Amino acid sequence: MEEEKLLSRITLDPNICHGKPTIRGLRYTVEGILEYLSGGDTIETILEEFPDLEREDILACLAYATASIKAKSMFGGGALEAKMPDLGFSQGSFFGA
Repeated sequence: MEEEKLLSRITLDPNICHGKPTIRGLRYTVEGILEYLSGGDTIETILEEFPDLEREDILACLAYATASIKAKSMFGGGALEAKMPDLGFSQGSFFGA
C-alpha cells in the first residue's frame, strides 16, 4: 500500500485522545501502537488483541512515525537528539555524529 494511502488512515481530531494522532478516528493512538511494537509485540499480536484494527493501520503508524522523523530532520535539526533520554550510548554512536 502506498504511503499516502497509509497516512490517510491517521487522523487528528482535538476531541479524540486530546488531539493526538489516532487510527481512523478510533481511540487507538499512533503512540500507543508504536509502544506495543517497540515493546516486542508483533503486528499479528496487536491485531489479535484489537480485532477492530487492520494490518494497514499498524503499517500506517510506522509510516506516520517515519514521516514525522523526516519532517523533524528537515526542520528541527537536533530537536530529536535533545529529547532523547540518556540510554548509556554515546551521542556519536547513536546519531552518527
